[in-house]
Amino acid sequence: YTEQEDGVSIHLDLGAKQSVIIAVAPEGGDFPKVEDTHVTAVTGGQAVYDGESLIHRSTENGSYGVVMSDGSIKQIVDQDVESPISIQEWDLSLESWGPDESVNDVNPTISKKTTVLFNHVATGTTWDQLPATTEQLKQLEVNSMADVSGIGTYSATFTLSEDWNINNGAYFNFAKNENDEVVEVTINGNVIHNIDTFATSVDLSHYLVAGENTISVKVDSTITNRFNATHQSADRTTHGLMSTVITPYQDTMLITHAEQPEDPSSTPSQGEQGSSSQGSDYTGNTDSVKTGDVVPIAGIATVLAAAVSTVIVTRKKK
Repeated sequence: YTEQEDGVSIHLDLGAKQSVIIAVAPEGGDFPKVEDTHVTAVTGGQAVYDGESLIHRSTENGSYGVVMSDGSIKQIVDQDVESPISIQEWDLSLESWGPDESVNDVNPTISKKTTVLFNHVATGTTWDQLPATTEQLKQLEVNSMADVSGIGTYSATFTLSEDWNINNGAYFNFAKNENDEVVEVTINGNVIHNIDTFATSVDLSHYLVAGENTISVKVDSTITNRFNATHQSADRTTHGLMSTVITPYQDTMLITHAEQPEDPSSTPSQGEQGSSSQGSDYTGNTDSVKTGDVVPIAGIATVLAAAVSTVIVTRKKK
């Protein structure tokens, strides 16, 4: 963000239906103390506050400039970002939800749940295209897979290089059908909490390891297909994961120096630039950078209780 005499400017990047709460607070109160140095601009990648450190994150190799609020400019050189990995096939455990005649006369909200398994399902295969056997359709009590509604749990493995280290992370980027929600992602046994069901990317954080990794993705459908099949309607919706890519990133802890560099337009030589795990300013000093007030807000109640100005920004669906 950038402070001016008449206010504060901050760049927002919101997807459809996403929201953000911004609080502008005076010194003191319930909010953490605002430190002197923060990021005002980057030439590529992004500045991220991970709860403890201010870092630069990039998903591609390259040279990046990070402008700090004290006037210093950090030069980040990332050379070890791994290439994206496209997951081509999955094992799918599909839990079908349908009417339960034994109890629906008393409680129509109860569903009968039946699970069938499909191995080596190609990414982009919709549920109505799954090669169900006659026995599986009988088990599901449907005429075709187009009549199925429920929860699909996708599982796959992928391999990262043996050079993978703590400075690396990755995003799970995906495309899904309009009527689906990705509600849970598990990586190497670690459940990723607080998934934005409107987003198409999940941060796998630092749960990844060198070598083989296991990922599980839970996709919820609407009940439309099974309801319409039961009520003799021809309308159907499609469900399933359409594309799935693991996009690695490199984190670099930012450092700064209180003194503004003498010649901000000059750049250090390749040998003087920062490594893939540490930023470098033009004077070569390595004082720790501290973030501004870009920390998670504990709750709306805290915001309302403090003497702050709050703005709630929501982007509507296109």
